[in-house]
Amino acid sequence: MHIFLIRHGESIANVGDNYIKRIPDHLVELTDLGKKQAGTIAKEAKVKELMLTHLWPEEKEKHYLKEAKKEFKKVILAKEGKIKNPLK
Repeated sequence: MHIFLIRHGESIANVGDNYIKRIPDHLVELTDLGKKQAGTIAKEAKVKELMLTHLWPEEKEKHYLKEAKKEFKKVILAKEGKIKNPLK
């Protein structure tokens, strides 16, 4: 078994310094490019199971899972030491 840890790609904090000054860390989201970058790395690594962790804001977890399911067959969410798959 191989485990690949992929943090993420570009976030709005990486795009310009204005965001960092105006938006608290817990509200910084990935850009569309950042989401694509993370997905591309996972595909190139031939990932069979995608586990999402540390999603923020938490209200969007189902949205993130739905988006990931468009590209990957098996997507699960790891949260607070537990693994969930609410889209099964």
